[in-house]
Amino acid sequence: MFKRISFLILLIGMQITTSACLVNPFVQRLFWLENSKSNINPLFALLFLNEKRIQLDKNFLGVKRGTKEKLNGTIFVWGAPSSSGIEWSSANQSVATVDGSGLVTGVSNGKTVIQAKIPGENISVSCPVTVFSGYLYASLDDANEVTIASFNHLTGEVTWLNTQPTGISPTGIATDPFGRYLYTGNFDSNTISQFSINSNNGSLSLLGAAVNTGSNPRNIAISIDSKFLYIANETANIVSQYSIGSNGTLTPVTTYATLPVTFVSIDPTGKYLLTIGPTVTQLSSYSIDPTSGILTQKGTSPSFDSQALFSFHPNGRYVFVGSSPNLRVLELNRESGALSTVADTNHSAVPHSSAIHPNGKFVYFVNSSVGTISCFVVDPSTGILQNASTVATGFSDIRFMVIDPTGNFAFVANKTGNLIRLRVDQDTGKLDDLSVTNVGGTQWNLVLM
Repeated sequence: MFKRISFLILLIGMQITTSACLVNPFVQRLFWLENSKSNINPLFALLFLNEKRIQLDKNFLGVKRGTKEKLNGTIFVWGAPSSSGIEWSSANQSVATVDGSGLVTGVSNGKTVIQAKIPGENISVSCPVTVFSGYLYASLDDANEVTIASFNHLTGEVTWLNTQPTGISPTGIATDPFGRYLYTGNFDSNTISQFSINSNNGSLSLLGAAVNTGSNPRNIAISIDSKFLYIANETANIVSQYSIGSNGTLTPVTTYATLPVTFVSIDPTGKYLLTIGPTVTQLSSYSIDPTSGILTQKGTSPSFDSQALFSFHPNGRYVFVGSSPNLRVLELNRESGALSTVADTNHSAVPHSSAIHPNGKFVYFVNSSVGTISCFVVDPSTGILQNASTVATGFSDIRFMVIDPTGNFAFVANKTGNLIRLRVDQDTGKLDDLSVTNVGGTQWNLVLM
């Protein structure tokens, strides 16, 4: 500390006299950025705020179960790399472990956090990790089936394996966070089909008879602890809650009256569930009781231009709404659940859905009727979007999009043909066509595991 102060005094003394200290331009540039008294100059931050820090080479990591991926970390002291060692740890070793060199091993499906720490000091940085098995499931609503396929996270290749019967017109589809169970919302039979997943080969086994639910079930959300399932019952104007048993079977808990509702989703922190409906131009937020799963309404967003589906930024702070002709970015207050407008971005196409890249840098809007996918760059500090690129798929009715946990490939449900496969440029977000793959029928929705 003495050396830092001495160095600063020397710099100031070379440029100013004591009486002119506060008005000298050099001092102003030293402490503040040009024309600003609110943004600290990086030089000042380096001298006083950044004595030691850790930098990782990745801000997310996708690891296939049973394989290993390397996280590299560097300790910086006064901006210079140090040869000091890093102390590595996993928040959940049943999902992923890490050794003393930062080598991460995927143990079982799920999410955890790997921490890199300076030994003996309270300085650390974390990297979220997703462990996956490499299987893709899609709801084939025209065939009353769910399809099973494998995907190669190194090449983007998809191989169709099998199909399983469901109720009538499955549209919603979800797997539990630990990759043990799969559920479909069957729109025309008012039921939920329930399956167990064999994580070794991806196969599905029926858990029992389909569970009755409210009329016209759509999309499904599952709590991050895998204890509760919520489904949007569109024409019943309710969200139905179920408990998930130790064997994956569903038991009704209660229902919540809403406006017409088609889409439910839980934020990455697991604290809030958000809803939207087919005629509604606002999102509603509900807190989730961590013990009972009971929902309590907390907020309603300002109105936007049109009904639209939405996705969350990985930080849980921002919500991206595919409204048209202006996309809407909302901020979710993580303490109160309130929703406020951040910014609108013009986008003439009408999106059906959206997907966020696991690095948090890119959000994609699936423009169903025109068959295009638009990529926007996300400012992670503000949530503001900047249009980056658009890819034409050549199809006229595309629905939902998922990005594999490594961030390298995207898959798009196609109601007018085979599954669409795309390569993702992780520096620019640009999508490149990898052609289509037969997965047993036209798809409404899809999920990776």
